[in-house]
Amino acid sequence: PWTEMLTAAEWNDRRRALRTELGIAEDALVVGGMANLQYWKGVHVLLEGFALAAREMPGIILVHLGGPAPGYEKYAQQIDSQIAALDLGTRIRRLGFRADGYRYFPLFDLFVHVPVTEGRTRCTEAFGHSVAEAMSYRLPVISSRIGGPAEIVEDGITGELIEPGNTGELADRIVGLLRDPERRRRMGAAGSARYQKHFTIEREVREYEKLYLELVSAVAAKVAAPQPQPASGRGDFRLHWQQLDADARFSEKMRLAELEQRPFVALLEKLLAESPAAPRVLEVGAGSAAASRLLA
Repeated sequence: PWTEMLTAAEWNDRRRALRTELGIAEDALVVGGMANLQYWKGVHVLLEGFALAAREMPGIILVHLGGPAPGYEKYAQQIDSQIAALDLGTRIRRLGFRADGYRYFPLFDLFVHVPVTEGRTRCTEAFGHSVAEAMSYRLPVISSRIGGPAEIVEDGITGELIEPGNTGELADRIVGLLRDPERRRRMGAAGSARYQKHFTIEREVREYEKLYLELVSAVAAKVAAPQPQPASGRGDFRLHWQQLDADARFSEKMRLAELEQRPFVALLEKLLAESPAAPRVLEVGAGSAAASRLLA
């Protein structure tokens, strides 16, 4: 996850500037959400839960970042209709897709990300970068007891977990936390500490380095010994690609995957162009290799 680790003064300056920019009073309580408009992201749950909470606290504001996603055009239309039906009016600010979304965390008093499951495979949030990032900005988090967020958020310590899709429970949690600034402060501090311990890039690099050293040492110890050949099919991904090519919907899936990967590939192109030497790229866990195809 990306985080700026702002000082208290920088955080306050950013908060004031963003609230001025969006026409939000300094003392208004703001609920933040950050997710593309895909069903399993649970944006419809966020809207319904916020609307219920706003009946008890009419002055609260919802700020949502995230735009339509390929293949979910109808869902985006449903979200538009839902906002109109809930009559949220000036209570909501929709900022759409923002490449600099991380800049908006200081605007919020509370962060909500409530994914659900979707389809036969019960697709849901595998990790939830925005949840960890919100914690790094000292925000209490309300999320679903499902997928990655259920492991990131310590229920009752760094935030609160709800049953997926339970809008009444979500509303109760929003109201409870917004009415208790001291509890929000404690959860925010605990969340920041948890982020520093588990989710920084420095920690990840250290653990990868340790793993690489262990693997290299093990290989070095065996380098003189004859190596057995892998059993048929092990280490050979041709069967995987044959199955993909045989999938009648592979072309359609690849088109959608490439649309989703374009912003990421644009970032890669920029980074590679700035490389002082001829760049080499290793893709690990390529799946359908949409990003590599676009980059090539």
